[in-house]
Amino acid sequence: MKEQIEKLYEKYKRGKLKAVIICVIAYFAMMGVVSMFLGSPFPHKTQILFMETMANGWINTHGYLLILCGIIGIIVGMGSILYQIIHDFEKFDKILLEECDTKNIWNSWNMLYLTEQKLNQKISRNQFLHWCSSGMYWR
Repeated sequence: MKEQIEKLYEKYKRGKLKAVIICVIAYFAMMGVVSMFLGSPFPHKTQILFMETMANGWINTHGYLLILCGIIGIIVGMGSILYQIIHDFEKFDKILLEECDTKNIWNSWNMLYLTEQKLNQKISRNQFLHWCSSGMYWR
């Protein structure tokens, strides 16, 4: 079990770098999707009939799309790493439940609860006796 926990910890260390890489890939993929609809992102020469003109790319005309692509890239990167973490915690939980002796744990918790209840009863009797003897409210 210790080896499996160490493997999960090492995987989390590498997960940060993987999330950054996924974020960058998603950013460029979103730029590619936007470029499919709006054309080249950078200023370029276009030829209309017999004339050449300089056309601004969508980065100059629709700058907010760069920010939107970045936000989507961050969400995808963080979402992928969160999915991996949740999936690994499910594996970890399964490992703990398989190797856990629940009957002994339940009995020990039950004994602790009963011991605490007995202590509370003794304390409450002592508080009542103190309240009766002093004639004042005691908290």
